[in-house]
Amino acid sequence: MNDIKSIINVAFEKRADITPLSADTLVRDAVDEIINQLDHGTIRVAEKINGAWQVNHWIKKAVLLSFRFSNNDFVKGGFTNYYRCQPWRVKRRPVVRSRRRPLAAYPSCLAPEGMQRRHPKRR
Repeated sequence: MNDIKSIINVAFEKRADITPLSADTLVRDAVDEIINQLDHGTIRVAEKINGAWQVNHWIKKAVLLSFRFSNNDFVKGGFTNYYRCQPWRVKRRPVVRSRRRPLAAYPSCLAPEGMQRRHPKRR
C-alpha cells in the first residue's frame, strides 16, 4: 500500500501535466486500484477515529487524479443537461443491492464509480 501512496503523491504533484492521453499506466493502475477499493468499501476518503474525522489525503488525491484520466462528456438528461467525467457504475437499472458493492440504485439513478451511498441508520 505504501507504493501506491507514493505513486499517488508524486503524480498529484505533477497533476497539471496529466491528460487522458498522457497518463502513465502505473499511475492509472494505482488510481484504478484505489477507486476499486473505495467501490468495495475497504478504504475510505475520511473516517471517524476517536470521535474526530480524519481525511486520508492520499486517497482524496487519487480520486482527484481520476478526473484527469478522461474528458468531460456532455450528457443530455431528461430534465437537465450536465457534464460527467467518470464512468457510470449503474445506469438506469432496477434496484440493485449487493454486499460487495453497497449501493441501492433506483430507476433513473446514475451513480459514478467509487461512489457509496449507504442508509444513514445502517452504518
